[in-house]
Amino acid sequence: MIINIKLIIIFAVIILLIILLVIELKIFEFKKDEKEPVNAKREKTLLDEKSYSDLKEFITSLFDGFEKRITKLLKEMNTINNREGKKPEPSSVPGKEDVQISSKNGALSSCIRLYNEAIGNSDRQGEFHRKYRPMRADLKNDQERRSNPKLEPAFKHSDSGKYYVVEIQDSGSTNLAVFPMFDLTISDNNYKVGAWGEVFQCTGYEMGHFFKVNQVKSPAYFSREKDTWRLAFKGELGLVKK
Repeated sequence: MIINIKLIIIFAVIILLIILLVIELKIFEFKKDEKEPVNAKREKTLLDEKSYSDLKEFITSLFDGFEKRITKLLKEMNTINNREGKKPEPSSVPGKEDVQISSKNGALSSCIRLYNEAIGNSDRQGEFHRKYRPMRADLKNDQERRSNPKLEPAFKHSDSGKYYVVEIQDSGSTNLAVFPMFDLTISDNNYKVGAWGEVFQCTGYEMGHFFKVNQVKSPAYFSREKDTWRLAFKGELGLVKK
């Protein structure tokens, strides 16, 4: 990677030197022309135009070749980065724009609709579990967060976890959509230490009260790192007081 950067710098210096040389030559010719008689200048006009055209074509081709070399070097650098184990831009972890596109995805829309219909309805909850077979997750670093609530939450698979993780296919990739457990109660304790306030924008939340979820406006998204899940994108919940 270091070698490639050096090559780019060398090419850039070469181009700069050529440009400076051309400018110097033009300045020299201009000063020389000022000393020549008018007739001599006229005789040189056609030749100068041809020379200028040839020079312009040469410089253009030089820049085109330089651009192709830079593009090739950048591709090689990206390949080396991947071989060295540097994390590429995630394609399966959605950012804000990806989630907006995903909201039009039929599978995701159906999942959100069924989840919201299942709130307070045990039959629909059973249907949700049978159809999507959600994995369950819970905080992995809850003890550490009790002493340091600002610590980034990490999640692990847990059979009794309060987060439902559903695999949603979208544009050839698998997104890990996150929903709260049915009948979840959100209070001051789990809103902070339990990370519900970080995983979801909890519309209507007030400190000192207990809330239940009455709508998932948009799911959150997890990214997977070996046996750990981390928050990739925040979701949004609608809450009502209990």
